[in-house]
Amino acid sequence: MITCVIENAACPCVSLDRGGWQAVIVNKLEELYESYEHDPDPAKALSCFDLVEGFLSILKILYQNLDGKQAGRTRESAELAALRAMICYIEEHYACRITLTAIAAAGACCKSKCSLLFRKYLHDTPIAYVTRFRLRKSLVPLLDSDRSITDIAYEHGFGGVSYYCETFQKYYGLSPLQYRKTHFRQDCAARHHQLPDI
Repeated sequence: MITCVIENAACPCVSLDRGGWQAVIVNKLEELYESYEHDPDPAKALSCFDLVEGFLSILKILYQNLDGKQAGRTRESAELAALRAMICYIEEHYACRITLTAIAAAGACCKSKCSLLFRKYLHDTPIAYVTRFRLRKSLVPLLDSDRSITDIAYEHGFGGVSYYCETFQKYYGLSPLQYRKTHFRQDCAARHHQLPDI
C-alpha cells in the first residue's frame, strides 16, 4: 500500500530518513510529538504558536530541498494532461478520419512525443488505441440493432467494410456477423432464463 502511495504522482509524498536535510525534519517532528504526547503538564506543552512555527519550519525545509523532485512530478502531470487531451480528442472524433498528427496536436506535442506517451501510459500506439476504441463503440449498434455491417463500419470511422471485418476478426476472433449471431443467441437464452414461471 505504501508503495502505491509513494509512486502515485497524484498523491505527492516524501519518504524521510535520518540523513542530511531530512534529519532536521525528523528531529523537529519528534520534538513536536514528544511535547504533546509525553508531557502530562499542559502548561509545559508547546503553545499553539510554537506548534505552528515548528510546522512552518518543516515546510520551509521541504520547500528548499524538493525543487528538483517536484519538477519531475510536474513533468509527469503535464504528460498525463497531454495524454488526457489526446484521448478526449479520439473519443470525440472517432467516427472521422483521425491521423497521428491530429492526435498529437490535441495534446500540444509532436508525433514522436504522442507515441511515447501512449506507449508509456497505455502500452499501445495511438492508432491501435483509436482502432480498439472504434471497435468497442461499434459493439453497441452491432448487438442492439439490425443495421448493416457496412453502415456500422462507416459510422465508426472505418474506411471500408472489409477493413472493419478484418480488424474485428483480429481482435474478437469472429467476424462481426458471427459475433452478432453468437451474442444474440446468448442474450436470448439469458432473457429466457430470466422470465418468471407462469
